[in-house]
Amino acid sequence: MTKIVQFLLILFFAGFLAPLYAEEASPPDAEQARVEQRVRAYLDALKIQDLHTAYRMESGAVDGTLTADAFFRRFKSSPSVLLNYEIQKVTMESDKATVEFSGTYQYPQLHEPATMPRRAEWVLIDGEWYHSKGQVRQKLKAAPPADPG
Repeated sequence: MTKIVQFLLILFFAGFLAPLYAEEASPPDAEQARVEQRVRAYLDALKIQDLHTAYRMESGAVDGTLTADAFFRRFKSSPSVLLNYEIQKVTMESDKATVEFSGTYQYPQLHEPATMPRRAEWVLIDGEWYHSKGQVRQKLKAAPPADPG
């Protein structure tokens, strides 16, 4: 076989093998992108106060542990309004994801908006990601000095 034919065969088979390896490496990145896309849709819905859309993205809406009425009351009673957000980190763990982001909120009693670090848990249910729970991330406090005595 000539070297040109060998080279062409190598290129031909490399064209078939490269996508196999690329697909093997891409699912975690692709799944992380799916989570981020879902989180953005959820937070965008909250920004424009589209509570119907946000509620449909709650795991409690799927498993029946959160009624629409309870969800709407929670947001209607909250004095804060989400103005903006920035996702910092998504940590994947099988069928769970932890999303760390900062949210900028307007509170009626504050003149200026306040930005707070947040953490939200997301779960995979029937192939789709759902918001499970959220909380304000606490800044780590320095440990108290050890008692020398």
